[in-house]
Amino acid sequence: MCAILTEANNKTVYAPAALLGLLIVLPLAPFSYKLRPFRPLTFLVILVFVLSTLYTWLVFPFTVQDPLKVYFQQRVILPPISTSASPKWNISSEPYLITALVGPEPYLSSSLVPILPSSRKNHKPITCGPDPSKRGLTSCEWESGRSMKPVPGTASGQAPTDQNIWKQGEFFKADIRKTGATTARFRVKGRNTRSCRLYFDNHPIFRYNVPASARKGLQKGYENSPFGMTHVRLWSRTWENDFVVDVDWRYETTLKGRIACEWSEYESAMVDNGPLENRPSWEEPHDSRAKIPAFEEVLHFLPQWAVVSKVADGLVEVWAPFVL
Repeated sequence: MCAILTEANNKTVYAPAALLGLLIVLPLAPFSYKLRPFRPLTFLVILVFVLSTLYTWLVFPFTVQDPLKVYFQQRVILPPISTSASPKWNISSEPYLITALVGPEPYLSSSLVPILPSSRKNHKPITCGPDPSKRGLTSCEWESGRSMKPVPGTASGQAPTDQNIWKQGEFFKADIRKTGATTARFRVKGRNTRSCRLYFDNHPIFRYNVPASARKGLQKGYENSPFGMTHVRLWSRTWENDFVVDVDWRYETTLKGRIACEWSEYESAMVDNGPLENRPSWEEPHDSRAKIPAFEEVLHFLPQWAVVSKVADGLVEVWAPFVL
């Protein structure tokens, strides 16, 4: 019975297609005896086929209308966070700057990365390898140098308090305190940002809690996973929010990870950024407006047949390691 139904379904599908093919060929039937091979026409068809094939192989595949998409991220690595009995509630030491571009390897290594001045400065090595977040694409990264240091800017409308006073070059404030053998409390406050993260590198955590939102509970569908979590994303509707997170990693082992904050918005590339004489340049020690010189460099030197976007949530990710 099943075989009969299958055969009937096939006839229903193929019969209209066969009828259409017959109707297309049928008008040629009275003249078919006159058709003879015409050698020049055959050579012309072969020539058109060869030339069109060579064109598709050799022509450059990207244009202004159909550009190549590459991805950008700058990582700012800070010194390890102190986890002593009297922790240090700021991180303002000199950072290590890395610029990364993600895209197809042939164009990335030969046409895009070499044209950026920061990649050639002081003959710093360029490291390329498969990108874990973009399957099939390659990530090339290099040390940017101090001239490419981003500036997070200052959030407007903040009441002047001790926690809102930021030092020159400070990206975020962090505090870690162990509250038990396998528990700890993290505090992080990002400068002019609403997004921060906690990464756990050597093993996952199995419980986390945000005390400020305990009365509301976690959003349905985003409860603590029984398999553990390797990172926790923190986001607030208000700028420069003070995040407090309690975590439990269950096993009495050392917990290693990173505290990070993200930046995606900046003012140095905006069209309307105030009077020209009031706009701070990259070289000026001015922290009131957010600037990402490494991203500006990519926008300036990238060829017209390529466009750039961000790899993840932020154009800039600043992180500092910790060990508990």
